[in-house]
Amino acid sequence: MNNNFVDADNFDYAPYKFYVSQIERLIEISDQNPKVQAWAPAIVSFFSGQLISSNDEEQPQISAIHLRALFYAKDSQKLIEYFESNYMKIAVWVERLFYYFRIVDAYPLIAKELITICRIYEMLDFLENKKIKSDQEKISFLRSYIQILPYADRINEEEVKNLCLKKINYDFDISKINLDSKILLLTTRIVKANRGNKTYYKAINEIKDLIIKISFFDNISILNSIYLEDREFFLKHIDLVKERIIQTVSINQSDNSLCSLIINLFNDKMFSIIRDIYASINFKNLITTHIENHMFTIVNSNNFLAGNENLNFNFENQYSRYSSLISSQNIYLNSYTSLAFDTAEYNSEMDYSRYHIAADSLDDFIEKNIDCYRVKDIDYTALESVTFLPIDTHPVQGCIVINNNAPPPLINTSFDGKKEINEKNKVLCFLTKGTRTYDDEITFINSLPYTTQIITDPEPSNFFNAINTIDYDILYISAHGGYEHFNSFYEDIVFQNENGEEIRISSNDINENLDLKECKKILILNICDGANPGLSFLVGNRGVANSFTKKSFCTLSYIWPVEPVFAAIFGTIVLKKLKDHSLNEAYFHTFTLLNNANHFICEKLESENCNIWENRIRNYSGNFNTHANLYAAVLYT
Repeated sequence: MNNNFVDADNFDYAPYKFYVSQIERLIEISDQNPKVQAWAPAIVSFFSGQLISSNDEEQPQISAIHLRALFYAKDSQKLIEYFESNYMKIAVWVERLFYYFRIVDAYPLIAKELITICRIYEMLDFLENKKIKSDQEKISFLRSYIQILPYADRINEEEVKNLCLKKINYDFDISKINLDSKILLLTTRIVKANRGNKTYYKAINEIKDLIIKISFFDNISILNSIYLEDREFFLKHIDLVKERIIQTVSINQSDNSLCSLIINLFNDKMFSIIRDIYASINFKNLITTHIENHMFTIVNSNNFLAGNENLNFNFENQYSRYSSLISSQNIYLNSYTSLAFDTAEYNSEMDYSRYHIAADSLDDFIEKNIDCYRVKDIDYTALESVTFLPIDTHPVQGCIVINNNAPPPLINTSFDGKKEINEKNKVLCFLTKGTRTYDDEITFINSLPYTTQIITDPEPSNFFNAINTIDYDILYISAHGGYEHFNSFYEDIVFQNENGEEIRISSNDINENLDLKECKKILILNICDGANPGLSFLVGNRGVANSFTKKSFCTLSYIWPVEPVFAAIFGTIVLKKLKDHSLNEAYFHTFTLLNNANHFICEKLESENCNIWENRIRNYSGNFNTHANLYAAVLYT
């Protein structure tokens, strides 16, 4: 093992028993729970030197330097003895670490430092050479190398890449290896970095045989490799392939490999297959239809493609534009979104422990959205709707509205075509006394020409009972909201009971308890971060807005926290305009109205008998219609 590292003399390492406990904790959790988000506490604990019990806790500072406890901690010898005595556990631990980094797109700096500074691959090589006697054990170590390999490839660490490939292509005695180990060996050999080696093509052919004979499936990257090498086989067995994809996603709830597969399908214009895969993994057991002129875009691919095959744009340098957009998002939205392998730029002075508020000035962020998605160059109005893959946190619709002076395309997540929306006569409202606009919202909503039922601060059981049983056409929810980038368990609508205690309704609760609607309902979701789903193809897997949308709601929501008065005015004006307009038109008219100086908005609101909100704006200190407010609202359907 190599001892080169930054000066660690004054670093405060935890006792060796702490590091051992977190290694074993990660292995135990990952064995019991395949959902990688649940692994975070054990990983954060190890690399912070502090015990973190759950995803809900604020995360301390973390650093890869904690691995150097092997050499610099006072009891380093005991830790070294543990690593050598439990070498198979260490291989599993490293594999789970890098699998987590890749799947969650979390802590890219830690992943990079473990390779470039800590040289974790040398530690594995040392243990393997000193301890391993059989090919069976050697193959088990391949799981670690195969997870390190894509990082080494991306950051151009040729030494590490070559070592991993050497391990993968070692001349094993196949006759002495059991079936499980053989499958593991084959799957490690068909990674992209090994393409061109004779072992790669031999492994492809053997895996195709296993897929048919024993219903073998492991992960989507395997199917992607088969597609690249043998499209005829892939298409011939497409029903089996789709079944394998659904199985893999349902177990791991991850989509990094799926992204690569879909991009390859896009490049070959396999639109019907993409649609079927995408609809199947997000909306199981639903019969879906597809709009003929529906457009897809993959944000970090070099092509912009449309379902009708008549539109095909070359997006040069798209990934660099997208990466730049992510960095701008982090700075201007005070968020911390990371991309796999990259160290995302962010505001080092920001507290990222929980909520974020957008900066008043979003000029750079807006320009990077326009540049990334070519908003000025493409006629979006020619299409009924656009699906951005992955769905993410960008206010693309706001840019389209401003730059094209036209109603925005709906960001489509449900793939249900032109499902009818009922006449909009009945409104069901959920409000919380914990907001500053509670009384005015009640007064204004009751003044509208709807049949209205208002429920305040409901318990979860009452919330879902009302939504599932009451006859309504529009659902209006105004409350607090919670969201955290690295934590899928922290996405909530937050009400308050009479004692001021929080009542939380999570996106998981919505997925499990909300009935699928026969026809579309309209939802105005006035909560912070409601439309923030992170970076994912699994649109129903993250975000409160998406959880409603997949159950047949057209959803207007916010991507990040906005001023409460602005949110209430935006939502209730849209609600008022829905009496005579479609949701898309109501959104556009309201967006256009609020994109003016305060005095103009007040005059317009007064003429439309919206005196409550006109008075609110007149008493508002500052610029009411900041970009931070305007660009937070998006529509999902």
